[in-house]
Amino acid sequence: MTTTVIKEFSSCSPAGLYALFKHVYSSSDGMRENLEDKYPDLASRERDMTVLLNLPDAIALAAEIDNKLVTYLTIRPRSQSKYSARSWETAR
Repeated sequence: MTTTVIKEFSSCSPAGLYALFKHVYSSSDGMRENLEDKYPDLASRERDMTVLLNLPDAIALAAEIDNKLVTYLTIRPRSQSKYSARSWETAR
């Protein structure tokens, strides 16, 4: 029987998450940058994850199937623009 678990990043192995990030970045054409540029090492990824997890409403989850990390989801909230949608329409 297959066991699937959704976990918060804080309960995952940092090295396991880094390996998952590395796999996703190397096997996906949809990434804007490569992993080595964004996170040259595990410590830089950990620093960024600390920042992320301290943002209000941020989400960082990983999915595990049979104790193996298989995918992840991060949502990094952005601050509101100083311009409203109405001022954007007016400016065009």
